Formats: sequence, C-alpha cells, structure tokens
Amino acid sequence: CMLSVDPEVTIPALLDMRLKGIATNQTSQMTLDFVSYNGIIDMFFYVCIKFDFTTSGYIDKDIKIFPIKLPDLTSAFFPIRLILEILIITFTVGRLAKCMRAVYCVLLAGIKKGKAGTFGHRLFVAFQVLVFHIVQHPFIVFDFLSGISTVLTLVMWYSFVLLDLTQSFYFAESPEWTPAQCAETGLCSDYTAISKFAKASQQMRFFTQICAANTIFLFLCYQKYLCAFPTGRVIARAMLNGLADILCFFVVMVVLLLGYVAMGHTIFGTIMVDFSTMGYSVITCFQMFLGTFRSFAEMRQANSIA
Repeated sequence: CMLSVDPEVTIPALLDMRLKGIATNQTSQMTLDFVSYNGIIDMFFYVCIKFDFTTSGYIDKDIKIFPIKLPDLTSAFFPIRLILEILIITFTVGRLAKCMRAVYCVLLAGIKKGKAGTFGHRLFVAFQVLVFHIVQHPFIVFDFLSGISTVLTLVMWYSFVLLDLTQSFYFAESPEWTPAQCAETGLCSDYTAISKFAKASQQMRFFTQICAANTIFLFLCYQKYLCAFPTGRVIARAMLNGLADILCFFVVMVVLLLGYVAMGHTIFGTIMVDFSTMGYSVITCFQMFLGTFRSFAEMRQANSIA
C-alpha cells in the first residue's frame, strides 16, 4: 500500500486504515519503508520501520537504516580505483592458483606413494593426505578462504555497480515518473523506486558482510609472515597448540548460554521485552555475560509477578 508524500493525502488515508482496523488479532507484522536523500553528503538512505506483533502481546519496533552511496562512474578517481581492482584480481587469482597447485602436488605425491588402485581407495588416500597437509600447514586454509572471499567481494561490488539504479537514476526534487523515464530506467512509480533501493540495500549489506569476513581471513593469512620472527613463531605455535582447548571452551560456553537463554525466555518471555523472543534472549544473556545488562530491577519485578 503506497502512501503519498503529500500530508493532505496521507493523513486521511492513515485515519481510514485505523477506522477499518488494518491491524487485527491475526496481524503478525507491519512494515513502513521509504527512501530519503541527504544532499550534503550525496547519499541515499533506505529506512525500514518494522512492527512485529508477538504472541506474548508485545509489539516489537525495529528501525533499520541502510545508507546507499551510488557510485559516480564519472569521477576522476574511478580509473585509479579500476586499476587497483585489476591488480587485486590478478594477485588473488595468482594466490589461489599457487594454493591449488600446492594442494594438487601433495595429493598426487600421496596417491603415488600410497599405491592406491581402486577409485575409492584413491579417494580415501587423497582425503587422508589432504587432512594431514592441512594440519601441518593450517595457513593454506586461510589462504584459500581469503581468496574465495575476495572474489566474492569483487563480484558483489560489481553486481552493485552495474545495477540499473546506479547507472541511470537521477534524484529529482519532486519525484515525477514520466513514460520516457519508465522506458529508459524502469522506474515507473514510487513503489518501483523503493523496491530497487531495498534490493540495493540488501546487496550492499551482503557486500559489507563478505568484506568483513574477508578482512578476518586476510588478517589470519598475514600471521604466517610473522613466523619469520622468533616471537611471531612462539605466538603462532601457542595458538595452534591451544586450538583444541579453545574450541572445547567455546562449545561449553555455548551449551551453558543456551540453557540460560531457554530459562530466561520461559520465565520472563511474556513480561519483559528483553526475553520476548529467543533472539532477544540470546542477546540479553550475552550482555549479562559481558556485564553490560542493566534491567535487573525489571527482572526482579517480573519474577515476583511470575
């Protein structure tokens, strides 16, 4: 349901929705989204206001704002950025090829040494050799993951740059959708423009997530270069030797946290917003673990009511 930017049209429409009971006891979610533009920083903002009607009776309000900076293909820095992207692609492909070549040589040598005859035996020997090689050289996994995530990051970036929204959209002071603009850009109404901005915001969000994961992989990969120094070798050896203990500690902490999450959601779920859903319960228990939770007075009141 589209609402006009004209308040004289929108306010009567909202009052009519209220009189007709747009939100009933069967409504689970209601969303209000729009696009705003800040001319000072030349950036769009896709705003999504979501109302969730939970079974406990609470109405969860969530406001998500996604900044969208449309790339300027006519900028003077675009050729420089393009050259740097080509260098990154070349370096990444070379690093992946080197990594795959090393794994292939190890697998081929292991199969020949194991004298495997049948296909199943060769597959088992290859898997065994691969596992031992990864245990002895764990940084090869980070090299492979960082290469794949870099490729995905560049693919997501170019999929965003080549959107029709970034190629031909012009923000007018008063949005008017003419037949010529509809035929040229595919933007024929406010609904179409908001939908395209929503899609662009999702792509940009996924791009930032992949880019953040790639940053972690690159940081782990560059740790191997510190092994050239004695102190770096000690740190890397300590991290590898304690990897099993760290994983066991993580598993134990997750199991304990999930127990408190289920208990908090059961006791306080119908009374406190912080425990109204399992997701909120996980966040609240983690805040308690960090010592940043401050709503203990509400918990004591909720406990007395329960």
